[in-house]
Amino acid sequence: MIFWITWTQPILSICSPKQPKVIVSTRPNRRMRTLMILISAFIFCTWPGNLVIAMDVLELMNRATLEGKILNPAEVPRQSWQVQVAEGIVVDLPNRKAVDRLVTQPLAVQQYYAKVPFLPESAETHLKLAEVCMVQRLEDLAKLHYQRVLDFDPENMAARQALNHRKIGGEWTSSDEIMLRQGYVKTNRGWTTPQKLLIDERQVQIGQEHHESSHIVQNLIARLKTTPSPVAENALYNLAYPGTVPALAEALKNEFNPEFREIYLKALAKIGSGPAFYEIAQWSIHETDENIRQTCIKIMQSSSGLAKFFVPYLANQDNTTVNRAAYIIGQLNDRATIPDLINALITQHELAVNRQASQQKKELVLISNPEVLGALRKMSGMDFGYEVPIWWDWWTKQNQFADFDARRGSRD
Repeated sequence: MIFWITWTQPILSICSPKQPKVIVSTRPNRRMRTLMILISAFIFCTWPGNLVIAMDVLELMNRATLEGKILNPAEVPRQSWQVQVAEGIVVDLPNRKAVDRLVTQPLAVQQYYAKVPFLPESAETHLKLAEVCMVQRLEDLAKLHYQRVLDFDPENMAARQALNHRKIGGEWTSSDEIMLRQGYVKTNRGWTTPQKLLIDERQVQIGQEHHESSHIVQNLIARLKTTPSPVAENALYNLAYPGTVPALAEALKNEFNPEFREIYLKALAKIGSGPAFYEIAQWSIHETDENIRQTCIKIMQSSSGLAKFFVPYLANQDNTTVNRAAYIIGQLNDRATIPDLINALITQHELAVNRQASQQKKELVLISNPEVLGALRKMSGMDFGYEVPIWWDWWTKQNQFADFDARRGSRD
């Protein structure tokens, strides 16, 4: 009996007059190799004496591989490839352009296929073959031989241990079955939970979206710089897709032209997502151009809750940053930040102080912050200067009165 495997991209058709047609999808190299080994094992286990004759490897143009013995190696000019993958089974590749290159199998693999057909069928034979395959790092073949051992001797401990089987309730169970029963999912990187798999898949999807978005943003920016126009600007403003935020943020960091930085900030504002406003807030504290900083503030005034982003900067070692953050907080007019501003009225900084004409020494210096005071004046309507205790006394009374009014209202 002879089987013919006729190549049609991208599938293999295994045909026989007495057998139904089987369609097998091709895969990248490693999966195709495993597929052919499995086909070989099926034939070997079903028809004693039949074994794959895999001496050569054809790397195909569609990145699949085919293993076997080339029956027409000397054909010139090459019209087709005829490959015997097992005794009585031939693959015919009629298109010579389907093959990228011919690779000869390693010596260990050649020796394996040359000797195995002549060995007797027994548990001992397959166990020895499995051990040899493991030494030669032919793990897939070793696994097939260990499985074949169990066909002869189901209680063989060496094969069970090699296949990572455990006996539970009197029945042998593979480690894969145990993991599946516990609700785990197997991936090409190992076992994981369904929840973790969904998270990982989403992260991959986000990464792909960011990659695609980055190309879109880069192309639009290149167009804007090549031919500046309202149309080119509007193309950036019309992105309105949250996935473009990282690309716009990266463009901001690398842009020296303040006009273009302002356009990128406005594009982020159009997106209007939390991450977009976060990038605008972060940029406003570092921006050196006063006009662009004012643009950032105007954008942030359209969204609530951003003032708290600047509170940590009130404790910054750089006194300029402290005052810049306080000014922005004042413009955002969030009274919840008043206690933080009171704490930052006078801050301590390490500064270089000239003690002698030729020497400098770093000392801790208390500095009054005018922008902090300005923000407090703006939000409170009061002015106690830099008298921190008086500010705290006023703020405590404000909260006491508010608490009293609320409780009185509840009794009414």
